[in-house]
This record gives sequence, structure tokens and C-alpha cells, in this order.
Amino acid sequence: MHLPTRPQTDRSETVVMLGGRAPAALDLARALAWSGRRVVVAESMAWPLTRFSNAVARSVRVAPPRHETDRFLADLRRLVAEERAVCVIPTCEEVFYAARAADLPVFAPPPDVLARLHDKAAFAARVRSLGLGVPETHRIASERDLGPFLADSDRWVFKPAFSRFGTETLVPPHRPNGLRAIHPSETTPWVAQRFERGPVVCAHAVAHAGRLAALAVYRTPYTAGRAGVWFRHERHDGARAWVEAFVDAEGLTGQVAFDLVERPGGAVVAIECNPRATSGLHLLRDAPGFADAFFAAPPVPVEPPEGTAVRLSLPMLFAGRRDGFDGAWRRAWQTSRDAVSDARDPRPALGQALLVAELAARARRTGGSLLAASTADIAWNGGA
Repeated sequence: MHLPTRPQTDRSETVVMLGGRAPAALDLARALAWSGRRVVVAESMAWPLTRFSNAVARSVRVAPPRHETDRFLADLRRLVAEERAVCVIPTCEEVFYAARAADLPVFAPPPDVLARLHDKAAFAARVRSLGLGVPETHRIASERDLGPFLADSDRWVFKPAFSRFGTETLVPPHRPNGLRAIHPSETTPWVAQRFERGPVVCAHAVAHAGRLAALAVYRTPYTAGRAGVWFRHERHDGARAWVEAFVDAEGLTGQVAFDLVERPGGAVVAIECNPRATSGLHLLRDAPGFADAFFAAPPVPVEPPEGTAVRLSLPMLFAGRRDGFDGAWRRAWQTSRDAVSDARDPRPALGQALLVAELAARARRTGGSLLAASTADIAWNGGA
């Protein structure tokens, strides 16, 4: 059972939130708690950010969703029953596993819809079928499929069909031997997507049964790798119209985010979808009515005030060092709030050192990066 739209909510009710390791989850916990709800967090990491937050009434460690799915779902069912929770809100990729519990009030689309949105080829095909803007996109499931794109590779972006943070995305101009490192298969497919020139704009949305409940449209001029570390909301009629049309056509319930490329005149095309919380949620935290938007769609979608800006301070400092801490960087820093540090909830800013230490230990064990370690136990890359 997926969470029904309800006209009213008792603010004293308990919400179970998942994915407490992410800064966006921390801000969501704060928004829910500061609106009067009781927040319980279920996480498979020992030291998630939310564990240190005074917005969280209880923090419970559960089995890793990716590696012990049945046990994770059993843990989740037991917790929901104990707490008499009215809603389960996933924030990260554990949504793909939690959504399988059709008997729980999970705020997410059903598994088949999640899979279609996360799969970059399937998403592009769905968008095209709806008549909305999307670049030409092809699934690549073998090296033979890749062959036709090599002669004019600089017209195409290549990326895994299931991926996150853009860490493996190959954008023109391509290095001479860069594409030879790609080994697509039926189990690890890639996509070739026609390269769209233009500024990127992002959107984070909360939806109920096809109605837009909250929306933040934003740009990310400062990045670490390809992941944004500074976010500023702006009104964008083209992006809003695109998101509203897609949410309506899909009848979506849950959180969903899009990366869009702006064409001349303000129209946009969608290059990919993330059916989960993203950093755009930070911009909505203090918007009046945001927490309520998880329980019913208001007459007018909740939006942040124009110009609202949020930063992830540590990676933002690295971006500043790269750019020479110029005047634009200093203005961006001074006009944004920190996503983790908050005077009303100070402990997560100190506790994040334990989270980083846990991620570093995981990365050492696996030989991977901190970023890969952050999703190793919750990532979903297709399949059952």
C-alpha cells in the first residue's frame, strides 16, 4: 500500500524516515520535527548524520537494504508496527527496496515505476512517449551496440543506465581511448544520449497522485566532480511546466528529481531522473508548508523564496580553492546557509566526523572511493 492523499494530518503522528546518512535527509528530519511530527530514523549505517540530530526522537539501525533485503524489510515492518508510524519516507536509494513492502505506507511510487524512472534509457523512452522534451537516447547493451556511436562520439554523452552522482558519465570532447574503457552488457547496460549544449537546471519535487505538492528549481554553479555543492533556487517557468506535465502523466506519488538542459527561449529537455530526494530538498526546508506537503498536496505547490541558497561547506571550500576563492565564490558563500550546521540543531556538524570515518573505513575495505562507499549498501542497479 502506498501512502494515500489525506486532507488533514495530526502533527503529533510518527514518521519513519530512511536514509539518515545524507545531508538532505537531515534537513527533511528537521522540517518534519519543527512542524510538530515525531521523527524516527531507520538506517543501516552506524553513524548517520541524523543520529546526532535533536530533530530525531529515535535512531534505529536496520539491515543493509541491498545485501540483506528480506531482513531489511522485516526490520522496517517491525519498526513501523512498534512506532505505529503513519508514513515511511525514504530519501536515498533504499527507496527501491522499501517500495517492495506494499503492506506499508511508503511514500514512493511502486517498484515498476521506480525502475522505469531510474533506468536512463527507459526514462527517456517514457518521456518521448509523453511528447515531452528529451534528447535522443539509445540503450547500449553490448560492445556491438556501442560501435555505431564511435565515429561521431563527440555528438554523444555516454553513461551507465543505472548510476548516481555522474561519476562515470563521459561528456564530449572524449579522450582518444576513453570509450574503450566501456564494456556494456545486458546486466550492466549503458546509454548514448545526444549531447545537449546549454545551461543545466535541476528540479526537486514532492508529488501526490499526479499533483505537484512542492518544487525547488535550482542551479549548481559550484561542484565537486559532477555533484553540486552550492544550490540556489530560481523561478523557471519552462522547468516547472515540464515537471508538472511529467508528474501528472505518471500519476506520481513520492519524491522525484530531474536534471534538465535549458534551450534558447526557456524550454527544457530532461537528461535524467532521480526518483528520490536530492540536494534540492535543502532549499525547501524552511519554506512554509513544506513538511505538510508530504501528507497532502496544497492548492498551490510549496516553493522556496526566490534566491534561497544552501551550500555543502566542506566540498564548497575545495571548490573555492580550485577557483582561487574569487569574489563570486565569496558572495556565494556569504549568501548561503550551511546544509548541516544549524544553531537550533548543532550536533550533526560535529558528528559528521564519525560518519566520514565510517565511510572511510568502508572505502578501505572495498578499495573504492568515499562516494561509492556512501551508497554501497543501498544502491540499486536493476534486477530483482
